[in-house]
This record gives sequence, C-alpha cells and structure tokens, in this order.
Amino acid sequence: MYLTAWMFSKAKKLVSSGSVFDINQALGKTATVYAKIPAQGKGQIQIVVADLTHEIDAISDNSTEIETNSSVRITAVIDQSTVKVQQIN
Repeated sequence: MYLTAWMFSKAKKLVSSGSVFDINQALGKTATVYAKIPAQGKGQIQIVVADLTHEIDAISDNSTEIETNSSVRITAVIDQSTVKVQQIN
C-alpha cells in the first residue's frame, strides 16, 4: 500500500509543457498562406514553430489581398490567435 502511494506521489510530479504554442514566437518568421487573406478581412496561414505546424488567422498589413500559397512574413501579433502579415515578393 505504501509503495502504491509513493508511486502516485512521484507520478504527480511528472510535468510536460506539451505542445504549448506562444504566438509571439512567430513574429518575424516566414509562413505560407493557407486560406486567401482578403483585403479587408481574415485568412489563414501555416507556420512551423519548434518543428510543429500551426494554422493561425492572419490579416494583411497593407490592406491588399494575398492569394493562397503565397509566402508572407509575420509583422505583428494582433492577439493570441491573429497576426498581421506582409507578402514576400
């Protein structure tokens, strides 16, 4: 019985950060447009951070439409789920 209690107390101390994603890690990085970003609205981008692919909402930083599969650079973080991007020519 004591052995079981000891094992459970040790198991409680095992902690993993898992795949917690901090959107600020994406700032300045290059991404690919996943869903077209309209001139006045949100689209989606895909970005790889720490070997994991994330889909994030995105808006254009100069109010121009950005087509799917275009390369973009993340220029600002708007909130925890949205970034501002600029198309890379």
